[in-house]
Amino acid sequence: MRSSLSILLSIGAAALLTLTAASVCRYEALSSTPKSIAFKNAAEFKDFALCNGFFFHRGNMNGVVGGNYFIADHLVTLDDLEEVLTRRDCGLTPAWRGILWVCQIHDTPWFTALDTDHVDGKRRVWGNVLVAGDEDLMDRIEELYANNK
Repeated sequence: MRSSLSILLSIGAAALLTLTAASVCRYEALSSTPKSIAFKNAAEFKDFALCNGFFFHRGNMNGVVGGNYFIADHLVTLDDLEEVLTRRDCGLTPAWRGILWVCQIHDTPWFTALDTDHVDGKRRVWGNVLVAGDEDLMDRIEELYANNK
């Protein structure tokens, strides 16, 4: 039969080991969690992109900026966007290289909420903004965002 002191020491050691393991797991989870990227609306993301040297295109000829537009890492014309205007296979064809379609998800005058599942291809949600297209460009923007925080 074990003494009371021996039992208390065993319980204390087990508790310390459990706390240490929990702390290590929590540290690993926190350190491996990527920094989140979030924008309140499409206009805020456009400002961020333009301030970081990216190019903006409305995606139409009439100059109207709705709740969606294109951001690119190179100057684009409407002709350059012809193959991506349908937003099919976002990021899956060469036409998407260096191009993102950007759309605000909630609270636009045009609709109450965008169903992000209806966007085909590579996409990410950054707060209230959906971006779809070139994944390498998304990675670069996420890196810029993390470095600017």
